[in-house]
Amino acid sequence: VLLMVISFFIILSLLHKKDKQFLSIVLKIPVVGNGDVTDFKSYQHMLSTGVDGVMIGRGAQGKPWIFGEVLAQKGQTIFVYL
Repeated sequence: VLLMVISFFIILSLLHKKDKQFLSIVLKIPVVGNGDVTDFKSYQHMLSTGVDGVMIGRGAQGKPWIFGEVLAQKGQTIFVYL
């Protein structure tokens, strides 16, 4: 089952904008976009493909503050509890 889920996400990452919107409607499950999200502009682009959410992966490896950057652009903040 895990292999099927991983395969699905790999295929989803290769799809075009219209295909992601189609999958979201047909599957009736949340579709999460992932890949090449390195700043707010690429985050917005991923959202424009019709996905329900955006997952940031490798973009955070070289730029761990990307989460705060995206939230700040959206007018939100991150609270850190130590």
